[in-house]
Amino acid sequence: LNALDDPIAAAECIPYDEIKTNPNVVLATTDYGGHLGWFEHIKYPTRWMVKPLTEFIVAMFQIKQKKMMISN
Repeated sequence: LNALDDPIAAAECIPYDEIKTNPNVVLATTDYGGHLGWFEHIKYPTRWMVKPLTEFIVAMFQIKQKKMMISN
């Protein structure tokens, strides 16, 4: 997960070609967020990235579980 406006890990440094050829890598980018700046809410800021990353990981486990059930 990388913000395209990240001043430290700049968008120009994202290895797109390597990512495209590696089936074990998924790249998600946001237009804004800066470096480690995926925050939401003003009074009690929290990182919004936890929800989509958790949803992705759960989906990967569900796919694996379905494949295991089909093969058995």
